[in-house]
Amino acid sequence: MKSVDYKAYHHQSYHISALKSLCRLRFKLISIRTKHYNMMTKVLDLIFPEFKPFMKEQGYSDTSLYILKHFKSPNKIAKMNDEHFDKLRKRSMGRFNYPKFVKLKALAKTTIGVTQDHQLFKLKTSIAYVEKLNQDIKETEKQITSLMNRYPTKIQTIKGIGIISAATIV
Repeated sequence: MKSVDYKAYHHQSYHISALKSLCRLRFKLISIRTKHYNMMTKVLDLIFPEFKPFMKEQGYSDTSLYILKHFKSPNKIAKMNDEHFDKLRKRSMGRFNYPKFVKLKALAKTTIGVTQDHQLFKLKTSIAYVEKLNQDIKETEKQITSLMNRYPTKIQTIKGIGIISAATIV
């Protein structure tokens, strides 16, 4: 060690290492969440196949997760009332309107799906994992943003590249 003139690690190297680690963690968390989304879709294809096409979403919105978490089965969705609609409307910031609410209830009443307790359990478990993963992804993104704000790069000035994309490139 004494014979070679070693230089200390530049602080930027630690920054890049931390950024690399956080970006990889975010990617892994998103991959795990996608697996749970797929499991939820498979379960819904059995118990309420009309739900996913009706909601017209890639992945699951906060509103969809709320409906599935609190009303677990098509029978319970079919029995929702106006009080439930108010909560859904507020949660969706007005995007989930009353005609859509009535249509969802009608679909739930006439579904061709078969409700099975073990499938409902799988759905409940996946929803819990997805909610936790969403929190972890947001926290990871906050840490990535914090690092990027401390060490801004010119990549962030390119139109169309956000802070997370810039971090991934760095």
